[in-house]
Amino acid sequence: MSEEKALDTPADEYSVHRRRRPIIDVVFALGATCGLIVWCMTKGPFLPTPRNDAHSIEWIPCFDAPQASCATFRVPTNHSDPHGDDTYLALSKINHDPASGPRLGSVYTNFGGPGVSGRSMCFEYGRRIRDLVGGRFDIICWDPRGIGRTVPNVNCYGSAVEQGAVIGGTVLDKTFEVPPNATSSVGRGVLIQQQKQALRLMELQAGVCGDTLGAETIKWMGTTTLIQDMEYLKNVIDGEDALINFHGGSYGTVVAEYLVNMLPEKVGAVIAHGVANPVKWATEHYESYSLLGELLHDAEKSYHRFLQLCQASGPPHCALASPLDTSGSEIQERIEAYLSSLYETGGLAVYGDKKGVLTSGLVRQTIFNTVQVPETWKLVMSALAKAMNATHPDPKELFELSSSEHHYQSRPPAADGYVSPGQGDLARLAVSCADARPYGEDEAWPSAEKMVDSLLQESYSVTETFGLTVNLMEQHGGCQFWPRSSNPAERFDGPWNSTLRTPMLVVSNSHDPITPAKSGAEMAKRYGEYGRHVVQEGTGHSYLAAPTKCYAQIVKEYFETGRLPDDPETYCESTLPNPFEQEESGSTVLLRPLWRTFI
Repeated sequence: MSEEKALDTPADEYSVHRRRRPIIDVVFALGATCGLIVWCMTKGPFLPTPRNDAHSIEWIPCFDAPQASCATFRVPTNHSDPHGDDTYLALSKINHDPASGPRLGSVYTNFGGPGVSGRSMCFEYGRRIRDLVGGRFDIICWDPRGIGRTVPNVNCYGSAVEQGAVIGGTVLDKTFEVPPNATSSVGRGVLIQQQKQALRLMELQAGVCGDTLGAETIKWMGTTTLIQDMEYLKNVIDGEDALINFHGGSYGTVVAEYLVNMLPEKVGAVIAHGVANPVKWATEHYESYSLLGELLHDAEKSYHRFLQLCQASGPPHCALASPLDTSGSEIQERIEAYLSSLYETGGLAVYGDKKGVLTSGLVRQTIFNTVQVPETWKLVMSALAKAMNATHPDPKELFELSSSEHHYQSRPPAADGYVSPGQGDLARLAVSCADARPYGEDEAWPSAEKMVDSLLQESYSVTETFGLTVNLMEQHGGCQFWPRSSNPAERFDGPWNSTLRTPMLVVSNSHDPITPAKSGAEMAKRYGEYGRHVVQEGTGHSYLAAPTKCYAQIVKEYFETGRLPDDPETYCESTLPNPFEQEESGSTVLLRPLWRTFI
């Protein structure tokens, strides 16, 4: 058993470059509202708890979510040097439900991104996972390295305001303005000019991160180290002999594949929901866009299904629908006309509580994000209908939902003194670039022309609606500029077909715009008899879509008994109502933390 202890130290004393200091007799509960958040070295009123011993973590109620428990846990920055520098993981936990029966263990989680704060996502989605697996497991969540309240993390600019002063309103902020004929010589030229600006901004932000954080800090933020942290946590929480049970969604499926291939004899029940291809993730350059094209395989199919459900529900439930519509394609035509108008006019000036220019790029990325989160459908389509109203257009609500201004606003301190400076896009890059195949010393970096041509071939050819939008919504690119250490951290790049101790459950939604069922089927196939694929009917991204009854039954039996369906693939039909016809629950509070956080 490890001799480590769970602890916190005052924020201004955290440093990855110092040597280990004596054990301090306090633990601070850390908390945050759901979102992409990064630790700012700010003093504040911390919340002490009794000293932890070497074999456990003493959890206390999270100040911002008392139904959950929180702690901060110290791990070696380099697991090969346990007496070296320190990293502090911000943890949260949803306890098992005693009414469901005796505790069976823990389920470790990753909610996607990379860049999602696991600690705060746990407050809502951790409870859903607990109930899904049968209620008899504790759900363990944490902010991975570089993210949220984990220290050190990615805070390149010092504050969200400072980052906004640099990239607010640029192509990195608003994404590409997509010309009407993107593949023409004129359209290609428009895209190349935007890509050139993006490259210069990517170079700038990488230089800023190199200056403020340094390559020796950033190099430990990859998925390989995350798996080592997970095993370390498991040994303390459940014991060295316990197996690692895991639930991962979106990028969390990449984490799942690293886990089962790095530690195939140490994994128990594993769910990978909404699959991204780890082979391309780890063995190709991030700028190739081959992975992006694969991720977007079902984007058009999912968008069309979303619009068809809007048409089927009618104006009482979907404000953009018309009684005269006979299919979703008519709604799509109106949306495309609106996007074209915004492109041709350069956007629309908006004078509301938030002032700015509503561009076609902002609206396009808002629609893409909306398809992923069914709980937001009614809200966003209502705002879009108001903006597109032919008689009295009112774009204020749509701009409020689309604008990234909130990413760059000053953040007040939380009750424990934590201040969020944003920069989740850079936290995502830190992880992604640590995982991707690095460029060789003599290897040419891709030009703007080459990157645009790759986008047109790999991404736009799959989805004309979103193929030139998602690449900058999530910054698929820029690793060529990212700080690199001359002594890099371990980077796992396969194999990806290990023989597992326990079969794994791979899950796809039938209509997922960013992680297609095709990728789930291929993942399950790689593991032969140790992989099973469940496709559940539904539109939305990964675990953000409500589980079907059939899928929930499979998961509960899997976690409680280890049994999975005999067939390699199971299709679960949905009995859930049209999301447009469910009670409205979407809000900007829900929207913003989820948007721009997933693969």
